[in-house]
Amino acid sequence: MAWYSEKATRHVKSASRWRLTLVLVEGLGVVAALLKASGIVSVDLPGILAAILGAGSAWLAVRQHESLGRAYTFAANDLSIVHTRLRSAVNETAWAREVADAEEAISREHTMWRASRGSM
Repeated sequence: MAWYSEKATRHVKSASRWRLTLVLVEGLGVVAALLKASGIVSVDLPGILAAILGAGSAWLAVRQHESLGRAYTFAANDLSIVHTRLRSAVNETAWAREVADAEEAISREHTMWRASRGSM
């Protein structure tokens, strides 16, 4: 449960950092375009920044930080609920049912992980 929470936090933070970086590069591109249009800069800096922006966007899409953050958050939440219910199980039948729910949550996460990597 803690592992999933940590992974979720890490991916959410990475997605936020990448988005912020891409917005900053886009802003620099606008400034560079204005400088080039006014003749202050002769180098094609807007083109270079556009290429960097495209590469960064592709990298963000490939790394899937946002979707992985959501998936890990969902798994951590599921496991937290199952953990709470396991601790309050009053008999063997209830405990077995909760264990089955935990196994289902892990299986669902594993299936989503494999699907995200094209391993199905």
